[in-house]
Amino acid sequence: MARPSLRFRFVLSLLAALLLGAVFAWALWPLEQGRRALNAIVDDSAEVRAQGWSHLLSRRSQQDPPRAARHLSAIHRRLSTGSDESLLDAADSLRISELWSWDQTPYTLMKREMLLRSDGDAEDRRLAVRLLRSAPHDISGDFVLRVTDRLLETGDSEVQRQGYEAAVAWVGRSRVNLLDDISIPDDAAHLRRLHRLVLSWANPPIPPDIPPKESIHELPLDEVEGLLVQLLRSEDDPYESIRRIQQDWEGAPTPPFAHLYREIDGTDAERALIQLAERGDPSARYALDARHPEHERDRTITILEDPREPPWRQRLAAWRVTPLDHEQIHNVLDLPFHEMDGGMYLAALLAERELDPTEARARAESWLRSLDPADQIAGLVLAVLIDAHADLIQRVSDASQDPEVRRLASFANMLIDDTQRDAAFELGAQLLRQNHEDFDPHIAAMLLRHDHAQTLRVLTTRPRGNWRTAVERRAILIERFQPEWHESIGRPIGGDHRGIELHLDRLYARWLLESR
Repeated sequence: MARPSLRFRFVLSLLAALLLGAVFAWALWPLEQGRRALNAIVDDSAEVRAQGWSHLLSRRSQQDPPRAARHLSAIHRRLSTGSDESLLDAADSLRISELWSWDQTPYTLMKREMLLRSDGDAEDRRLAVRLLRSAPHDISGDFVLRVTDRLLETGDSEVQRQGYEAAVAWVGRSRVNLLDDISIPDDAAHLRRLHRLVLSWANPPIPPDIPPKESIHELPLDEVEGLLVQLLRSEDDPYESIRRIQQDWEGAPTPPFAHLYREIDGTDAERALIQLAERGDPSARYALDARHPEHERDRTITILEDPREPPWRQRLAAWRVTPLDHEQIHNVLDLPFHEMDGGMYLAALLAERELDPTEARARAESWLRSLDPADQIAGLVLAVLIDAHADLIQRVSDASQDPEVRRLASFANMLIDDTQRDAAFELGAQLLRQNHEDFDPHIAAMLLRHDHAQTLRVLTTRPRGNWRTAVERRAILIERFQPEWHESIGRPIGGDHRGIELHLDRLYARWLLESR
């Protein structure tokens, strides 16, 4: 056979080289595209940056992650020396694909973004607040305060509040002292009040700078009340400081001095309360009663033993008297629930507190077997409180014809199932205020049994609707599920709304510090 000519071999070699080059180019082209896109995202031109991100956020197929996922380290390196505009573009682009967060992105880049957002427009500042809420605890405290100060300087009251609350949640109780250097704007009186209440929970509490006598009246009442709580918590004997402000105070309304004196030991505070009571301050009488629990016990025992008292009042008296003897507790638990008076949660709490486990389960079964929907609701709450078996709850869910009972039973079943608890928390957050002027105490008790933090948030809010009932519910649930809070400031006392609002705001400040 004749050998191929030299020309033929040359052509064949050329074709092979061209084919090899095409294959090589085809293989390298995606790499070149990626390199060009990485360079583009830090370009001075917004249009060029957009083209770069268009490529990096595209996918080879629907099942594949964005191309950027394979280039995150290279993206971070380029952004570390890129412009502020390129960093913000990157954050917006990668966040859409869930590739930009504290867990995935170097802290230096996240912190740069926070500072830039805190100086941006309204939408940017709201994003800065969200970043602060999720900031890890191992970033610098000085940096957090720097961002917070910028948010407080915006003049936007909602951003100021949200930014400050995010900073409080980040520092927690162990680092409250960091907040002492924050400067709250003079025109944000309610925020200045909250700031003082937060500082009062420091350990040890942070003493305030007391304005001179002639300046006290220039402060908004909200802030003065916060100042008084700071004094109450930070001084070994705060009587003289608080008494001095009371004597200098002119006009109305006045701070709730009776609520403050209630927490001060000694005969001086007692005399001050007696004087206030003699002048007609109704809260002073309640404060004097609170200082003498033996008197309150005598009165509650009288209520407890008087059959003419309505059942809800007897249950409340039983809650405040402990321990109860065996006959007393069963007499109280046997009281009827008149017109679904809302006291079923309290009966369940009493049974949980006063009965041994065997008796508590028997009581839950007894209520659940009843045909009365109110009894069934009390049984459901008690079953959750004592971790009763799911079969107990399922039986009433299947048998009851009452829609409210079925709804609660379905929720209780979800809540006690570890695999459904997150979904139960989401549902519970909706049910908590659904069809209720204030909140549903039965749902709240169930959620709190499983440490649902957002329910605690509800308990520290100012009531809607009937204040007396709403405040009692908050006090009972906090006493059961947050005994340390209860022991710190006691039960709220009646007499005036400002005193109760101050009590709840103090609890809210404590909740903020423990909300993360």
